[in-house]
Amino acid sequence: MTWDKDSIRYILSAVAPGAALLALWLAAAVPDAPPLAARGRPLPTASPILDLAFLDDRRVLALGQGTLFLYRLEEGGPVLESRLELPGEFLAVRAAAGVLKVSENENACWALTNRRERASLVAVEGRRLVLRLEADAIPWVGTGGGLRYRPGTNELVLDGDSFFAVRDDGLAVTTGGLLKIGAEVRPRRVGNAVDRLGALVVATSHRPPGGTDAILLLRADGADTEVVSETPLAATVRAVAAREARGGRVVVAALESREGETDLAVFTIPQTP
Repeated sequence: MTWDKDSIRYILSAVAPGAALLALWLAAAVPDAPPLAARGRPLPTASPILDLAFLDDRRVLALGQGTLFLYRLEEGGPVLESRLELPGEFLAVRAAAGVLKVSENENACWALTNRRERASLVAVEGRRLVLRLEADAIPWVGTGGGLRYRPGTNELVLDGDSFFAVRDDGLAVTTGGLLKIGAEVRPRRVGNAVDRLGALVVATSHRPPGGTDAILLLRADGADTEVVSETPLAATVRAVAAREARGGRVVVAALESREGETDLAVFTIPQTP
Protein backbone atom coordinates (compact mmCIF):
# COMPACT_ATOMS: atom_id res chain seq x y z
CA MET A 1 0.00 0.00 0.00
CA THR A 2 1.39 3.41 -0.85
CA TRP A 3 1.16 5.90 2.03
CA ASP A 4 2.22 9.53 1.70
CA LYS A 5 3.02 11.76 4.64
CA ASP A 6 -0.58 12.95 4.83
CA SER A 7 -2.02 9.43 4.74
CA ILE A 8 -1.33 8.55 8.36
CA ARG A 9 -4.02 10.12 10.46
CA TYR A 10 -3.26 8.71 13.85
CA ILE A 11 -1.74 5.76 15.64
CA LEU A 12 -3.47 3.95 18.45
CA SER A 13 -1.10 2.03 20.71
CA ALA A 14 -1.73 -0.69 23.27
CA VAL A 15 1.43 -0.09 25.26
CA ALA A 16 4.34 2.34 25.15
CA PRO A 17 6.93 -0.20 23.84
CA GLY A 18 4.46 -1.25 21.17
CA ALA A 19 4.00 2.37 20.20
CA ALA A 20 7.69 2.72 19.43
CA LEU A 21 7.65 -0.50 17.41
CA LEU A 22 4.60 0.63 15.48
CA ALA A 23 6.30 3.89 14.59
CA LEU A 24 9.25 1.91 13.25
CA TRP A 25 6.99 -0.43 11.26
CA LEU A 26 5.22 2.48 9.60
CA ALA A 27 8.37 4.51 9.08
CA ALA A 28 9.79 1.52 7.21
CA ALA A 29 6.67 1.41 5.05
CA VAL A 30 6.76 5.17 4.49
CA PRO A 31 10.43 6.14 4.01
CA ASP A 32 9.78 9.88 3.68
CA ALA A 33 7.12 10.08 6.38
CA PRO A 34 7.59 12.53 9.26
CA PRO A 35 8.45 11.19 12.75
CA LEU A 36 5.45 9.35 14.15
CA ALA A 37 4.09 9.72 17.64
CA ALA A 38 1.76 7.25 19.32
CA ARG A 39 -1.42 9.11 20.16
CA GLY A 40 -4.59 8.05 21.90
CA ARG A 41 -5.39 5.78 24.80
CA PRO A 42 -4.22 2.21 25.55
CA LEU A 43 -6.37 -0.68 24.45
CA PRO A 44 -7.96 -2.08 27.62
CA THR A 45 -6.93 -5.65 26.90
CA ALA A 46 -3.72 -7.57 26.30
CA SER A 47 -5.54 -10.31 24.40
CA PRO A 48 -5.41 -10.43 20.59
CA ILE A 49 -7.95 -8.52 18.52
CA LEU A 50 -9.66 -11.22 16.45
CA ASP A 51 -11.82 -9.07 14.19
CA LEU A 52 -12.63 -5.44 13.45
CA ALA A 53 -15.68 -3.87 11.87
CA PHE A 54 -16.96 -0.35 11.29
CA LEU A 55 -20.30 0.39 12.92
CA ASP A 56 -20.46 3.72 11.09
CA ASP A 57 -18.03 6.31 9.74
CA ARG A 58 -16.61 7.16 13.17
CA ARG A 59 -17.09 4.07 15.32
CA VAL A 60 -15.27 0.74 15.20
CA LEU A 61 -16.04 -2.55 16.92
CA ALA A 62 -13.07 -4.63 18.09
CA LEU A 63 -13.57 -8.27 19.08
CA GLY A 64 -11.26 -9.89 21.62
CA GLN A 65 -11.31 -13.49 22.76
CA GLY A 66 -14.13 -12.85 25.20
CA THR A 67 -14.79 -9.11 25.04
CA LEU A 68 -16.37 -6.74 22.55
CA PHE A 69 -15.15 -3.12 22.47
CA LEU A 70 -16.67 -0.03 20.88
CA TYR A 71 -14.33 2.85 19.92
CA ARG A 72 -15.00 6.26 18.51
CA LEU A 73 -12.22 7.42 16.16
CA GLU A 74 -11.27 10.97 17.07
CA GLU A 75 -8.45 13.14 15.76
CA GLY A 76 -6.63 12.80 19.08
CA GLY A 77 -6.97 9.03 19.18
CA PRO A 78 -9.53 6.39 20.09
CA VAL A 79 -12.16 6.98 22.70
CA LEU A 80 -13.45 3.82 24.32
CA GLU A 81 -17.20 4.21 24.51
CA SER A 82 -18.14 0.78 25.81
CA ARG A 83 -16.96 -2.75 26.48
CA LEU A 84 -18.97 -5.91 27.00
CA GLU A 85 -17.87 -9.29 28.32
CA LEU A 86 -19.41 -11.97 26.14
CA PRO A 87 -21.33 -14.68 27.99
CA GLY A 88 -20.13 -18.25 28.45
CA GLU A 89 -17.02 -20.06 29.60
CA PHE A 90 -13.75 -20.08 27.70
CA LEU A 91 -13.22 -23.04 25.39
CA ALA A 92 -9.84 -24.61 24.63
CA VAL A 93 -8.74 -24.06 21.02
CA ARG A 94 -5.45 -24.26 19.12
CA ALA A 95 -5.79 -20.81 17.57
CA ALA A 96 -8.22 -18.12 18.70
CA ALA A 97 -10.47 -16.66 16.00
CA GLY A 98 -13.51 -14.43 15.81
CA VAL A 99 -15.94 -12.80 13.42
CA LEU A 100 -18.23 -9.77 13.53
CA LYS A 101 -21.35 -9.20 11.42
CA VAL A 102 -22.65 -5.65 11.63
CA SER A 103 -26.18 -4.44 10.95
CA GLU A 104 -25.91 -0.66 10.62
CA ASN A 105 -29.65 -0.23 10.11
CA GLU A 106 -30.28 -1.85 13.49
CA ASN A 107 -27.22 -0.31 15.17
CA ALA A 108 -26.18 -3.79 16.28
CA CYS A 109 -23.79 -6.62 15.52
CA TRP A 110 -23.35 -10.34 15.91
CA ALA A 111 -20.14 -11.40 17.65
CA LEU A 112 -18.77 -14.93 17.53
CA THR A 113 -15.45 -16.37 18.69
CA ASN A 114 -14.26 -19.96 18.86
CA ARG A 115 -13.55 -19.37 22.55
CA ARG A 116 -17.28 -19.23 23.29
CA GLU A 117 -19.99 -21.79 22.57
CA ARG A 118 -22.58 -19.36 21.24
CA ALA A 119 -22.91 -16.22 19.15
CA SER A 120 -24.05 -12.97 20.78
CA LEU A 121 -26.29 -10.29 19.32
CA VAL A 122 -25.15 -6.96 20.74
CA ALA A 123 -26.98 -3.65 20.33
CA VAL A 124 -25.43 -0.21 20.56
CA GLU A 125 -27.61 2.07 22.67
CA GLY A 126 -26.11 5.51 22.76
CA ARG A 127 -22.57 4.80 23.96
CA ARG A 128 -23.34 1.42 25.51
CA LEU A 129 -22.99 -2.12 24.23
CA VAL A 130 -25.98 -4.16 25.37
CA LEU A 131 -26.37 -7.93 25.02
CA ARG A 132 -29.68 -8.73 23.34
CA LEU A 133 -29.67 -12.47 22.83
CA GLU A 134 -27.56 -15.56 22.18
CA ALA A 135 -27.78 -18.13 19.41
CA ASP A 136 -26.00 -21.30 18.34
CA ALA A 137 -24.78 -19.54 15.19
CA ILE A 138 -24.86 -16.17 13.44
CA PRO A 139 -27.97 -16.05 11.22
CA TRP A 140 -26.95 -15.91 7.56
CA VAL A 141 -29.16 -15.16 4.58
CA GLY A 142 -29.64 -18.15 2.30
CA THR A 143 -28.45 -20.75 4.82
CA GLY A 144 -30.27 -22.95 7.26
CA GLY A 145 -27.61 -23.46 9.90
CA GLY A 146 -26.00 -20.02 9.94
CA LEU A 147 -22.32 -19.26 10.50
CA ARG A 148 -20.46 -21.08 13.27
CA TYR A 149 -17.02 -22.42 14.16
CA ARG A 150 -16.11 -26.05 13.82
CA PRO A 151 -15.55 -27.06 17.49
CA GLY A 152 -11.96 -26.70 18.64
CA THR A 153 -10.78 -25.10 15.39
CA ASN A 154 -10.53 -21.70 13.72
CA GLU A 155 -12.59 -22.90 10.75
CA LEU A 156 -15.90 -21.20 10.05
CA VAL A 157 -18.64 -23.43 8.67
CA LEU A 158 -21.24 -21.96 6.34
CA ASP A 159 -23.67 -24.13 4.40
CA GLY A 160 -21.33 -27.12 4.67
CA ASP A 161 -18.25 -25.26 3.40
CA SER A 162 -15.29 -24.26 5.58
CA PHE A 163 -13.54 -20.88 5.63
CA PHE A 164 -10.98 -18.97 7.64
CA ALA A 165 -12.82 -15.68 7.12
CA VAL A 166 -16.30 -14.71 5.92
CA ARG A 167 -17.84 -11.30 5.26
CA ASP A 168 -21.54 -10.78 4.61
CA ASP A 169 -20.87 -9.06 1.27
CA GLY A 170 -19.69 -12.29 -0.37
CA LEU A 171 -16.02 -11.92 0.51
CA ALA A 172 -14.31 -14.94 2.12
CA VAL A 173 -11.03 -16.81 2.59
CA THR A 174 -11.10 -20.56 2.04
CA THR A 175 -9.27 -22.98 4.35
CA GLY A 176 -6.78 -23.33 1.50
CA GLY A 177 -5.98 -19.63 1.85
CA LEU A 178 -7.64 -18.57 -1.40
CA LEU A 179 -9.68 -15.41 -1.83
CA LYS A 180 -13.36 -16.01 -2.63
CA ILE A 181 -15.46 -13.23 -4.12
CA GLY A 182 -19.11 -14.11 -4.48
CA ALA A 183 -19.34 -17.63 -5.86
CA GLU A 184 -15.88 -17.53 -7.43
CA VAL A 185 -12.69 -18.73 -5.77
CA ARG A 186 -9.77 -16.70 -7.11
CA PRO A 187 -6.24 -18.08 -7.59
CA ARG A 188 -4.92 -15.52 -5.10
CA ARG A 189 -3.54 -16.57 -1.72
CA VAL A 190 -4.24 -14.18 1.15
CA GLY A 191 -4.17 -14.19 4.92
CA ASN A 192 -7.14 -14.64 7.24
CA ALA A 193 -8.12 -10.95 7.42
CA VAL A 194 -10.02 -9.33 4.55
CA ASP A 195 -12.51 -6.55 3.92
CA ARG A 196 -13.93 -4.55 1.04
CA LEU A 197 -12.98 -0.96 0.28
CA GLY A 198 -15.31 0.11 -2.46
CA ALA A 199 -14.22 -1.71 -5.61
CA LEU A 200 -11.02 -2.85 -3.91
CA VAL A 201 -10.22 -5.61 -1.41
CA VAL A 202 -7.97 -5.10 1.61
CA ALA A 203 -6.26 -8.34 2.68
CA THR A 204 -3.32 -9.60 4.67
CA SER A 205 -0.52 -11.62 3.12
CA HIS A 206 -0.38 -15.41 3.11
CA ARG A 207 2.58 -15.74 5.47
CA PRO A 208 3.07 -17.80 8.65
CA PRO A 209 2.40 -15.90 11.89
CA GLY A 210 5.24 -14.64 14.03
CA GLY A 211 7.28 -13.04 11.25
CA THR A 212 6.70 -10.25 8.79
CA ASP A 213 3.29 -9.62 7.29
CA ALA A 214 1.84 -7.22 4.78
CA ILE A 215 -1.35 -5.37 3.96
CA LEU A 216 -2.44 -5.91 0.37
CA LEU A 217 -4.69 -3.71 -1.70
CA LEU A 218 -6.29 -5.80 -4.44
CA ARG A 219 -8.35 -4.96 -7.48
CA ALA A 220 -10.61 -7.75 -8.71
CA ASP A 221 -11.70 -7.01 -12.28
CA GLY A 222 -13.26 -9.91 -14.13
CA ALA A 223 -11.24 -13.06 -13.59
CA ASP A 224 -8.08 -11.17 -12.60
CA THR A 225 -7.04 -10.23 -9.06
CA GLU A 226 -4.34 -7.60 -9.28
CA VAL A 227 -2.13 -6.49 -6.37
CA VAL A 228 -2.39 -2.73 -6.50
CA SER A 229 0.00 -2.22 -3.58
CA GLU A 230 1.69 -4.12 -0.77
CA THR A 231 2.94 -2.72 2.53
CA PRO A 232 5.32 -4.99 4.49
CA LEU A 233 5.07 -4.79 8.29
CA ALA A 234 7.26 -6.36 10.97
CA ALA A 235 4.20 -7.69 12.76
CA THR A 236 1.28 -10.05 12.27
CA VAL A 237 -1.86 -8.33 11.01
CA ARG A 238 -4.61 -10.03 13.00
CA ALA A 239 -7.61 -8.10 11.66
CA VAL A 240 -8.55 -5.35 9.22
CA ALA A 241 -11.61 -3.20 8.63
CA ALA A 242 -12.05 -0.78 5.75
CA ARG A 243 -14.56 1.91 4.91
CA GLU A 244 -15.22 4.65 2.41
CA ALA A 245 -16.21 7.52 4.66
CA ARG A 246 -16.96 11.17 4.00
CA GLY A 247 -13.42 12.06 5.03
CA GLY A 248 -11.82 9.55 2.66
CA ARG A 249 -10.93 5.87 2.58
CA VAL A 250 -10.02 4.45 5.96
CA VAL A 251 -8.31 1.20 6.99
CA VAL A 252 -8.01 0.02 10.57
CA ALA A 253 -5.53 -2.79 11.29
CA ALA A 254 -4.79 -4.77 14.46
CA LEU A 255 -1.04 -5.47 14.57
CA GLU A 256 0.47 -8.07 16.90
CA SER A 257 4.19 -8.13 17.70
CA ARG A 258 6.25 -11.25 18.32
CA GLU A 259 5.96 -10.49 22.04
CA GLY A 260 2.17 -10.60 21.77
CA GLU A 261 1.59 -6.85 22.13
CA THR A 262 -1.35 -5.51 20.17
CA ASP A 263 -1.42 -2.15 18.40
CA LEU A 264 -4.33 -0.68 16.52
CA ALA A 265 -3.36 1.49 13.55
CA VAL A 266 -5.79 3.74 11.69
CA PHE A 267 -4.93 5.13 8.26
CA THR A 268 -6.51 7.14 5.52
CA ILE A 269 -5.58 6.18 1.97
CA PRO A 270 -5.19 8.62 -0.90
CA GLN A 271 -7.91 8.41 -3.52
CA THR A 272 -5.46 6.76 -5.92
CA PRO A 273 -5.55 4.11 -7.12
